[in-house]
Amino acid sequence: MVDDQQTLLSVAEDMLTARGMEVLLADNGPQAIDLFQAHHDEINVVLLDFKMPNMNGAEIFTKLREIKPDVQVVISSGYSEEETSDFFSKNPDVLFLQKPYRFHTLVETIATALAQSH
Repeated sequence: MVDDQQTLLSVAEDMLTARGMEVLLADNGPQAIDLFQAHHDEINVVLLDFKMPNMNGAEIFTKLREIKPDVQVVISSGYSEEETSDFFSKNPDVLFLQKPYRFHTLVETIATALAQSH
């Protein structure tokens, strides 16, 4: 999971680990790319904030797909999917999770992405 909001990282990690998922956390793009490079064989889904300082979600996404072209990605954003439509029109296999999200929506979206990754 990649998000620049520490509180959100912590809460989402708790939500996902409560469902038996292992979670790796990064709060910026370079950290996310380093973590993914080191663990890409173990990572099935990346939950990625779309708008972050310094390196945005689209840039991180491109780097992740260079490392592992078939990685499943869920983009989360406070912006609507329509506001990010250019990105999604180029990447139709990417799922979208609207912020703020509820526990069940997070878990359902990650479960859908996991099902698509196999």
